Amino acid sequence: MSARLYNKAKENLLIGNIDMLNNDIVAMLVSAEYIPDTSLDSTRADIPSTAIIAQATLTSNRVDDGVFDADDVTFATVTGETITQIVIAQDDRIDSKALLIALIDDADSLPVVPDGENITLQWDNTTNKIFKL
Repeated sequence: MSARLYNKAKENLLIGNIDMLNNDIVAMLVSAEYIPDTSLDSTRADIPSTAIIAQATLTSNRVDDGVFDADDVTFATVTGETITQIVIAQDDRIDSKALLIALIDDADSLPVVPDGENITLQWDNTTNKIFKL
């Protein structure tokens, strides 16, 4: 599993608009209805709301040597369209202010068809974790 950073996320990380340790950071399970453009997309408003299958807040966020990691996360009783990607974002109740950070669309477990059961997302335990700058 490797993550691609959104261009605006790089800028927002560098100028301090995204704080990976102190902001609420979420993982979203997203369907193929969302066609990502990491060079142009910048907020959750760029993702069709119907494409977001489930969302969960990351916990125990950590940064070490430019690598971001968090505890594995479980999404409860997931139903909906086939999940083809995972989007990491800074959470905000207003979609146009929720900053997109990273896109994962090449995990071994993708795509996954939700069947009403829990989905546990286990982050990479090698050197890159969730993502590396």
